[in-house]
Amino acid sequence: MKIINLIIMTILMAAIVIAPPVPAPVSGKVILNGETLDGYGVEVTNVNTGEILTQSEVPTLKTENGLFMFDLSSFEQGYQIKQRATSGDLIKIVACPHADCVYSFEIVDTSPLHVPFDVSSDDVIVYKCYDGSSVSNEADCPKEPEPEVITQYKCPDGSEVNDLSLCDSCDEAEGDTVFAVIASVLSGLLGLGVGGFFIKRKEALSKGVGIKIYTKRDGSEGVFHKHPGITGYHSPYTSHREEIERHPRGELTPKYEKNSDGIWAYVK
Repeated sequence: MKIINLIIMTILMAAIVIAPPVPAPVSGKVILNGETLDGYGVEVTNVNTGEILTQSEVPTLKTENGLFMFDLSSFEQGYQIKQRATSGDLIKIVACPHADCVYSFEIVDTSPLHVPFDVSSDDVIVYKCYDGSSVSNEADCPKEPEPEVITQYKCPDGSEVNDLSLCDSCDEAEGDTVFAVIASVLSGLLGLGVGGFFIKRKEALSKGVGIKIYTKRDGSEGVFHKHPGITGYHSPYTSHREEIERHPRGELTPKYEKNSDGIWAYVK
């Protein structure tokens, strides 16, 4: 009889070991200064075990329309639910680079949990990368692909170049003429007029400012620009770290002048 009981206990223990983990879904939504935070990698830590989940292990931790989700079963080291004699593991969620975007909870059961984050603060800086992802440090943005330049733009003097900034007469041209050239290029190649971009001044391109039209992987066209203070072409929607060189997102032809310290600064 003892042998039979031992066999039964062994079978039951084996069944418990191989049983799949109980689903314990956790979701959240991040709203930052009134807008949903998209493309940001949420980080989740089991404080008791030290195990960390990121978008690399759980792709749904990358926010989409502000939403993210994960399951406690994603922790390879497992998790402890609160019992009568023991506490449950402590889970820490970091949803954006601000103290109000941090939420911790003890696992008391496996019921679905939703955690909303609604943060309003001028101290939070989130950089929007060219691919639509969001990061807290501009250096973490993925490297932009080399643009495929669509050649031959016609300058106001009639010459043709593959970069509007190379037009010899751009700096001296009448403002309306240069504005018309830029608007014509955008409307002709993008089929969007000036689309989501805007040109603040109907004047010549300021020194060091250039525009490139490139072909994306899906065959559609995109726009890069360059300006003093930043090396190379980049998306007009890039939010620059230094305030002195930061232009409104989407402004295609920002104007820069050197200040009293000889540093290029954005002219508002």
